[in-house]
Amino acid sequence: MEISAGSPLPIAEVADIGKGAYTQIITIIAPSSAVAGETVSVEVRIKNIWTDPVHIYCVGIRDSAERFIDWPDAWVAPGSTQSFYGSFTMPNQDVTLNVYSWYVGVDGYLYLDDTKSITVSLAALTPQFQGFGITDYSKV
Repeated sequence: MEISAGSPLPIAEVADIGKGAYTQIITIIAPSSAVAGETVSVEVRIKNIWTDPVHIYCVGIRDSAERFIDWPDAWVAPGSTQSFYGSFTMPNQDVTLNVYSWYVGVDGYLYLDDTKSITVSLAALTPQFQGFGITDYSKV
């Protein structure tokens, strides 16, 4: 998986900062299942757990192949939570959504800080019976 392609800033090697040193992915809001072809909306909430404002970026990748959240960023106040949004078209299989939070260090580089994953299962299309009626008939 190539996270750096298309990134807005240079990306440094992850230092010994520990997972979630500055940010915490609080939740990924998405349906637990979707029908193939359906547009699936996703909200990711990331909290600044540092004592100063942090410049946070979010990346969401479906099945380690397709970005559905592509590097939006925000300055987030200490203790505040920022939502990031994206969507994708549900394929004909279960998918794993991997979400990454990055922060901008004082050196101007991006650092990976937290990750979280969820699965969206493929839902079967349920046939809907609309009713049956006779609108016209001929007596023979």
